[in-house]
Amino acid sequence: MTVLGIGSPQPGDGAGWEALETLRRGLAPPPGVRLAWQALAHPALDLLPALDGADAALLLDALAPGEGPSRLLRRHQLAALARGPLSGHGMSLAEMLALGGSLGLLPPRLGILGLGTDWPESATALARQWLTGLSAEAGGA
Repeated sequence: MTVLGIGSPQPGDGAGWEALETLRRGLAPPPGVRLAWQALAHPALDLLPALDGADAALLLDALAPGEGPSRLLRRHQLAALARGPLSGHGMSLAEMLALGGSLGLLPPRLGILGLGTDWPESATALARQWLTGLSAEAGGA
């Protein structure tokens, strides 16, 4: 499974990268799940190639200011992103993922962790929740 942190070195745009490092240090995957970690600075160029061929992926990106607490979204909830609380730097994350879906590049299990006002405290718990669901899906398949 791939964990992708979306961010940049620009001031105020590092939450996805910071969350990636926080999870890398503190998140133990369920038995049998191997995690690959990648920071993306140019998601408009790098996101779809990073997702292509993955069996599962969790995206980490900051919510727009004022969007409230962190939340975990699943692939079927991508329409909720259409108005843009998450941005992939020039193209909304929803637009990039819609394009990826049209091209058949998205993994069958895709989660998006939108990092909100509570993100340092909530990131590990929400990522663990997603991994637990992923592990249950794999066990039930």
